[in-house]
Amino acid sequence: MAKIIPIGQPVTRERCEQIDLKRMGLQDGREGQRSGDKFEFWVKDCASFGVRFDRSLYDAGYEEGLRFYCSCGNGFLAGVKDELAEARGQYLLCDRNQFTEFLNGHKEGLNFKADPVLVKKKDQFTNLYDEKAIFAKAGMFCGKF
Repeated sequence: MAKIIPIGQPVTRERCEQIDLKRMGLQDGREGQRSGDKFEFWVKDCASFGVRFDRSLYDAGYEEGLRFYCSCGNGFLAGVKDELAEARGQYLLCDRNQFTEFLNGHKEGLNFKADPVLVKKKDQFTNLYDEKAIFAKAGMFCGKF
């Protein structure tokens, strides 16, 4: 199975040929990375081996990942974590409708930032978040996302 190749190891022809571009794009989108930064890194480094990439595969994965990143459910998670909505970059990456969904989820999630089922205190400075439970709760508010 193709995989995402971690940055920081030597670039080889074999590593270049193993890259799953759709999965790379999906991960970048889900994490809110700028489109194509990682892709361009690999294009440049793998060109010397004659390996060419299909940008449309990366872009398809990125768009799918970005739908998650901009979703009501991910906004709900950010709200539970008491993160500033604009600090995560959705305003810059998401279209207006997606950003509105994210903000709606964020607003609702703020109501659960002290919910002991979703948030556990690890110590005075650190919280642990049950993301599975948070997304289940988000589904009740956001529906399927």
